[in-house]
Amino acid sequence: MKIYKILLVLILILSVAIFFNEVSAQCSMCKKTAEDSGRASGINMAIAYLAAFPYALFCIVAYLWYRNNKKIKSAGK
Repeated sequence: MKIYKILLVLILILSVAIFFNEVSAQCSMCKKTAEDSGRASGINMAIAYLAAFPYALFCIVAYLWYRNNKKIKSAGK
């Protein structure tokens, strides 16, 4: 049951990070250049997409570590 809660939270966080329209994640110089060229929304989505992968990878590794640690503790009892 807990795994479903963890997966639900992970999916929720990733969907908010990926599908949030008004992400302003670039530096001021990049923002100014993007606004002048008219590609600001594409750059913002690219930044959100690139940022989502390391967070997802971290969550997967943390879950695998937690599951392995839990198996080791239960085997020791």
